Amino acid sequence: MTFQKLFTALLVAALWSSHPENCMANAMKRLVLFAGPHRTGSASVEEFFHKYCHGSVRHDKQGFPLRAWKWPQVETTHFKDSDLVPMYKIFQNLVVEPRMDDPLNQDIMAAIKDAWDTADSGIILGTELFDQIGAYAQHDGMEAMRQVVKAVGLENDPEYVTVVVNYRSPRFDHWESVWKGSVEGTGKTYKEFMCHTRQYHEKLELISTALNPLQIATESQKEGWHVAIMDMAGLDRANVDVSHSIACNVMDAKCSQSPGWVNNHVDEIIHNNEAEDGHDLVELNDEQRKLAEELLEARDCAYLELMQKLKRDGSGDYKVYEQYSIWPHCGSKKDGTVYQ
Repeated sequence: MTFQKLFTALLVAALWSSHPENCMANAMKRLVLFAGPHRTGSASVEEFFHKYCHGSVRHDKQGFPLRAWKWPQVETTHFKDSDLVPMYKIFQNLVVEPRMDDPLNQDIMAAIKDAWDTADSGIILGTELFDQIGAYAQHDGMEAMRQVVKAVGLENDPEYVTVVVNYRSPRFDHWESVWKGSVEGTGKTYKEFMCHTRQYHEKLELISTALNPLQIATESQKEGWHVAIMDMAGLDRANVDVSHSIACNVMDAKCSQSPGWVNNHVDEIIHNNEAEDGHDLVELNDEQRKLAEELLEARDCAYLELMQKLKRDGSGDYKVYEQYSIWPHCGSKKDGTVYQ
């Protein structure tokens, strides 16, 4: 090789490696799974990344900060509810129709594999139905996530998978929102909802899934996956949007300010509030609400003990972003044993 050719080769290599986004192409890609749960602003998060994570080119100012990541764009004729349900909700089909030979699931998996093959840093996708975990769940959100992990070839590399969950507090406010979403359009009061014995299993399901982000976290740890917990009250206190925190902290997007807003999207927040029933919860007084809040916090403290043990034992790690409202009293009273 002549000196000129050698110099040119070294120069090209230096210029290429000076751009981190190019180096990422040679590193292991990462998979980020957003798992809700319900009534935590999930739709806003899903819409944000569906809108801006599509491998943009440099002249696309809005997509450019997230250009190394992709949210799979599914092309299909099998999404029958597309006129009523936004396309960013399409991944819920992996949960409600778990057969991988389902035509829509085949199109979804094809889009996931294509996005994975063409993204530089990795892909992000999600649905609040990933919260369907445990004995009382109608479906199996964990198996749906495992299928996605398998589709991108990370079943033997769990350290490159991160599951993101939102933690909403006060905890009883989250439960009140879950109740309102459950009775939307029925006009049922809280008392009517709680005292309807024929729907007892439904209430157990809501309490153990939609109201239980830390169950998602612990089950993800058991798979060896990383867990990112978004403390929504802490983020609100820091004046940071959930979607931006995920992008800046979990996906290492190009961000400005501290703790971070995605470049070219500072102060941009997608509000996709789910409609809530017009009834207010008037059946409980302040003391009863306080007791319910303490019970829910106690359950979360029990999960903290389990999560710490899983981490010590070498399972998946976890991290809380803008920790403020999660586990506030676990060290000061017997919360862990109360729930157990």
